[in-house]
Amino acid sequence: EMLKLLQVHNLDFDYQVRGKMQLLYTDAAVEAIKENMGLKGLKDEDQELLSLESAEKLEPALTLANDKPKAVLYTPSEAVGDASKFSQALLQVLTSDYGVKTRFDTRVTDVTLKDGGASVQTDAGDTLDANLVVLCTGADRKLIKKLGIRMPVFPMKGYSITAPMTENSPAISLTDSKRRLVFTRLGDRMRIAGMADLGWTSEAIDPKRLDVLLKAAKASMPKAADFDNATQHWAGLRPMTPDSVPRSGHPHPALAYNLGHGMLGWTMAMGAGKRLTDMVEV
Repeated sequence: EMLKLLQVHNLDFDYQVRGKMQLLYTDAAVEAIKENMGLKGLKDEDQELLSLESAEKLEPALTLANDKPKAVLYTPSEAVGDASKFSQALLQVLTSDYGVKTRFDTRVTDVTLKDGGASVQTDAGDTLDANLVVLCTGADRKLIKKLGIRMPVFPMKGYSITAPMTENSPAISLTDSKRRLVFTRLGDRMRIAGMADLGWTSEAIDPKRLDVLLKAAKASMPKAADFDNATQHWAGLRPMTPDSVPRSGHPHPALAYNLGHGMLGWTMAMGAGKRLTDMVEV
């Protein structure tokens, strides 16, 4: 779906097909990957289990890893991009080419369903009439509870930092499976993301947790970025489901939902959006 979109619209968001390497540190992890690959019946050009030596030839940055993996799962077709820049570029297309109107900094406090449509109440005291309301409320459960939608979506807080690259920054996206970290090159910057804090409801950056992320990144790939000169620090609440699979539904002619994309929100966004479109189109 992403490729279809990019064939129609020229969006600038540092999109590149660089591939992905998942670093495996235990024999059990390697065996689990082998079993999974066998079940999927993938070919080497789709996904390949590499020795550390072979992986280092493809990605020299691995030679500087503090903690050497036993093996590496390599997926050459994986693409990367800046989700924030993508969202802003797509918003520009929607407003300029498709006449979409937006209302940011406005909270929907209630939705009333009725025959032939719905009414939406906002915190500004406005009432908006709609033929269809789509709930994309992330980890916020207030509206789905009010509407009686039983949905196992809970917040899981994650963090990221964006830092200048070094001459030893990886070109291929790396996932440290032991520390649950991702190293991704975005244009001329490195993005390092991770953490999984359950039960947190504030998006505020906790300096102590950010320090944990920084220490883990340095312990994994100390030369991957100029960590001490990071320019951006981010924290957010990922909307998680128990099985990490998003939920889409159309329970009322005037109501649909698209929720629970978790840690792979942008990865799943295009496919989930297409699935929802198929549900609501008449």
